[in-house]
Amino acid sequence: MLNLCNASPMPSGKATSPAKRPDWIRRGSLNAPMSIRKHVNSTVLCTQTSQARLPPRAAAAVGTADDASSSSNNNSFSKPSVTSRAAATSAAFATLGFCVLSDEVPLMRLLVLTYAVWSIGEWIIHRYFMHARAGSFGDRLTPLNKLHVEHHKDKNMTLREDNDINALYFHYPNTAIQVLSGAAILAALDAIFLLDIPFEWTLGSSVLFAITHNLLWNTMHMDMHEVHEDLQDGLPCVSYQRSHPLIQKYVQWVFDNHTTHHDVGGGWNYNVVCPGPDFILGTYMERSQKVKL
Repeated sequence: MLNLCNASPMPSGKATSPAKRPDWIRRGSLNAPMSIRKHVNSTVLCTQTSQARLPPRAAAAVGTADDASSSSNNNSFSKPSVTSRAAATSAAFATLGFCVLSDEVPLMRLLVLTYAVWSIGEWIIHRYFMHARAGSFGDRLTPLNKLHVEHHKDKNMTLREDNDINALYFHYPNTAIQVLSGAAILAALDAIFLLDIPFEWTLGSSVLFAITHNLLWNTMHMDMHEVHEDLQDGLPCVSYQRSHPLIQKYVQWVFDNHTTHHDVGGGWNYNVVCPGPDFILGTYMERSQKVKL
């Protein structure tokens, strides 16, 4: 039987600083030297094939035993209680119900609906496209999972010099797609539930959330993986102050949540910057020790 996990070792070479990375790293692994491409392709094939033999939770469990121990010997992970999930779900549906049924504060209603669309969309894209199983619909539709599997090879959150940073941020075309798809979904909700929201409001809200989401994702995701480069083909990383209590609490949640996503093998915590759906849909895992910022 063919052993797909016998990948050739990574060619050795002198490490370079992030500022001096070869140009092929920025353009993507498809532009890499042949020796690098062979290693990346064999590793991706091995990872996808191994995970394809297991259901999502089983694959996540395999990652938990190994990856979590490498992150912290004293750390533990737990799911929220059924009671807390039920309370959160009830609150979410009550809020959405109010937005649909009430005519009060139409702008606030639109913003709440837009957040719901973006947070659920983030969860869907991350779970079913970035973590798409080999041969699945998400795998056939987009190559996002190829980059994302490569991105998950590093357990310690600090990317190696040969890793493709295109897996870390949204490019301008992705932002444009978010604007158009978000506006279309909001317009459909408006038509279905007779919300009477002007289309220019819908489009404006979609533009606002797409830009905000991509700025947060590009900034926080790059920061969490300790990659600091000027982006030429995506919204730039922005500087932020952690001194304000609310900002500090949010940043702490983002780092804890996404580090756990890597520690437990990628099978949990699919939301990155928009909390909510993970908790309600049963894919949230909490860590016992906070990540040091």
